[in-house]
Amino acid sequence: MDPVDKMKLVESLCQVLQSAGFFSIDREEDVDFLARFSKLVNGMGQSLIVSWTKLIKNGDIKNAQEALQGTETKVALMLQLLIHEDDDISSNIIGFCYDYLHILKQLTVLSDQQKANVEAIMLAVMKKLTYDEEYNFENEGEDEAMFVEYRKQLKLLLDRLAQVSPELLLASVRRVFSSTLQNWQTTRFMEAEVAIRLLYMLAEALPVSHGAHFSGDVSKASALQDMMRTLVTSGVSSYQHTSVTLEFFETVVRYEKFFTVEPQHIPCVLMAFLDHRGLWHPSAKVQSRTAHLFSRFVKSLNKQMNPFIEDILNRIQDLLELSPPENGYQSLLSSDNQLFIYETAGVLIVNSEYPAERKQALMRNLLTPLMEKFKIVRKIDAGTGRRKAGISSRLSQPCCWIC
Repeated sequence: MDPVDKMKLVESLCQVLQSAGFFSIDREEDVDFLARFSKLVNGMGQSLIVSWTKLIKNGDIKNAQEALQGTETKVALMLQLLIHEDDDISSNIIGFCYDYLHILKQLTVLSDQQKANVEAIMLAVMKKLTYDEEYNFENEGEDEAMFVEYRKQLKLLLDRLAQVSPELLLASVRRVFSSTLQNWQTTRFMEAEVAIRLLYMLAEALPVSHGAHFSGDVSKASALQDMMRTLVTSGVSSYQHTSVTLEFFETVVRYEKFFTVEPQHIPCVLMAFLDHRGLWHPSAKVQSRTAHLFSRFVKSLNKQMNPFIEDILNRIQDLLELSPPENGYQSLLSSDNQLFIYETAGVLIVNSEYPAERKQALMRNLLTPLMEKFKIVRKIDAGTGRRKAGISSRLSQPCCWIC
């Protein structure tokens, strides 16, 4: 369809719907209706944006401006649907929102209203990223999987917001992050989690080469450095909810280069990894993820690990214990997670600045208990094999030995 004709058709439809009172969605309680209506609004908004794109390409500035104005008049309705408590309704409007931000990205200068729209979208995304009270972290089902997918859509919006106004996004995240962590002890878990999550997401929303977030742009580096310093010194790693704990470890590993700038914070983060907050956490989910993240953390900062190597090895010694399954003893970590810890221990020793003799001694201390357990397992297997062989030979005898 001709872009001008499409624009006029959409505008006439909008006038009919508005006259009928359909735009007053704050008084509408029928969620199924709103889900269908949000799809309609999404289609209308995207159609206007397609018309704008074609008109700009054709050099028809007058009609393109009219298409843009038509799009702008739908933004308030789009925001109402985006922030709706029902995630299905919100999800249905994300395409329009994403394409609208794409338009703003191409404009040389944004009007005050457009800047306000960007900020409103940003606040809506931050709010909708928040977990519900009903989210089941221990037994994630279909509803939880749907929210995870919805979060991925919101992340795309956040990335697009960063392209439109990186300074505004950074300032907004910093404001939310700082106010939340200042009072994390009295903050609900979902608010603490999303504050840290926003910091985590900035790494991809504001990408840099080789993770160099703490060099280059001074204002950006300073803001991220300040937030990371707050994260590791605030004590939020002790928050009693697995989602907050995991987000803390994910974020310190993502921004591992912060610890080359401020290495004085390495000990407190290592302690978090090595106590009840990390590898000794009562949740198997946290233990498992922490084992992987701890390995990455040590590898990325191997040059800074030398002062802590022997203390780390002592603290993880019990986690390296193996036990034959026949004796009924349950290891503290699963076998897969123990592999990460063994690998981490090996990396620490091999990359250390110790002389060769000291490295050999540490490696011997690490592997001797493993080899002793291996000998026990071999003896058990050998004994079992002999018993099975004896029974097999007796069964093959022609005499009826059972009688």
